[in-house]
Amino acid sequence: MYFVRDDDPGENKAICDLVNSGSDPGRLLKAAFSFYVRSVEDSLTAKYDFLEVGSGLFQGMRLSKEVLASQLLPKVTGTYEKEVQDCIKEFSGSFDKFVDIGCAEGFYVAGISRWLKIPSLGIDIDPRSEAAVFYAAQVNQVSDYVSFSKNIDEVRDFLEGSVLCLVDVDGSEMEVLRNLDLLCNSADSLSFVRLLVESDFSAEGKNNIPEIVAFL
Repeated sequence: MYFVRDDDPGENKAICDLVNSGSDPGRLLKAAFSFYVRSVEDSLTAKYDFLEVGSGLFQGMRLSKEVLASQLLPKVTGTYEKEVQDCIKEFSGSFDKFVDIGCAEGFYVAGISRWLKIPSLGIDIDPRSEAAVFYAAQVNQVSDYVSFSKNIDEVRDFLEGSVLCLVDVDGSEMEVLRNLDLLCNSADSLSFVRLLVESDFSAEGKNNIPEIVAFL
């Protein structure tokens, strides 16, 4: 059993009671951190008319206050998926078009177009995504570079020259990669595609990295 002093904050007593009743301390820490991040995000969105990326590859880019399937705070600080940003930076001189399959609100689509001044295509089945992507393009003055589609088949007309393609589709990676393979093989003007694929887990909890590697 764990104990707290009588003069400890109420939060300490609440956590102590949860741990003593069998809750996992690590999960409690994660939950507390998530709620804290959400409170900071709520404070930022209430205080400012718009938000900007504070550092990193897309520093100065304006952000929508609404994010889809991710968190806002890491994007504000510039640390969001830093490993992905590092890969994009490493290969930035080797592609002249960008495709983001699973683009959500267009963080990478608008960010890369703003940074490199190249055409970018966002693909997403979320019905909220289209408006969010075009908002990001407009507020960052890259509307002439950014396009969007709900259908992956639309990638075919975009595949020419050298293309960087980011795939982040929350477990549907293999389906997307098979479709993308067919589209690339039918694109006569395509020089090469560099893929950045974010792996995930299946509904059964199985990591799909081996299947992705074997297919590629």
